[in-house]
Amino acid sequence: MDKRVLVTVGTTRFDALMHALENIEVLEVLRTAWACETLVVQHGSGCPPQRTCIELQGIRLEAFDYTDSLDEQQERADLIVSHAGAGSVLEALERAKPLVVVINETLMDNHQWELALALAQRNMLTATTCSGLAQALQEARGLERQPLPSPCRGVLAKVLLEER
Repeated sequence: MDKRVLVTVGTTRFDALMHALENIEVLEVLRTAWACETLVVQHGSGCPPQRTCIELQGIRLEAFDYTDSLDEQQERADLIVSHAGAGSVLEALERAKPLVVVINETLMDNHQWELALALAQRNMLTATTCSGLAQALQEARGLERQPLPSPCRGVLAKVLLEER
């Protein structure tokens, strides 16, 4: 079965993450640690990563800007890499898939970083910045993830309130 990694940025523009996906070290970890054969990238209003960079490493690239639903892509993914938007994080956690959350450091405040760190401290995901993506992908491979307790929306709300 095709090993797939889904990268999603929601409706935002996150060019730094797209460029990080072109990094040879990141691609090597995806290929070796995650056995990635297909990289599925939902790039929002930004540009997708360069196909040549990714395909030279033996990984197929499927890229699109938006879709009504990421359900099918999330279900088929062996790993999800997401921006730190609360909705995207919650959707991925509900799927109980390995999750690496990448913080967009160009945003004005650090609420995304606070959310990602709070959930990472609970071993629910791996949090990183674009510059640490390769290492985070490697660490996520060995993480014993804690499932999102039910009802998950209540837990997420609690984390958000604790971090205010």
